[in-house]
Amino acid sequence: MCPTTLSDWRRLRRALGPDTARVRFVFVSVDWRRDTPAVAAAFASRFDPTFVGVTADSTTLLGLLPSFKVASQYQATQGARATIWPTATTSMSSMPPAGSC
Repeated sequence: MCPTTLSDWRRLRRALGPDTARVRFVFVSVDWRRDTPAVAAAFASRFDPTFVGVTADSTTLLGLLPSFKVASQYQATQGARATIWPTATTSMSSMPPAGSC
């Protein structure tokens, strides 16, 4: 999801023109083993300085993700460079501004 989706967000943000001030783009990393809040923030801001990047510990993420209909787990890769990488469903959600409901 990450690079492709954030590139799409960048194009969308540009296309919104003046309305972009009403939208906040927030990227949530599910890779709690590797990403710190600072790493997630730096990654998101590489695509646009207004993008927000966040992450949390596994307990918090596992409690939060179902609310957005997202599933995530770590899977081992095979081969000479075997490692464990997170997999997750890709999901985008929109929410109204705070206090508008």
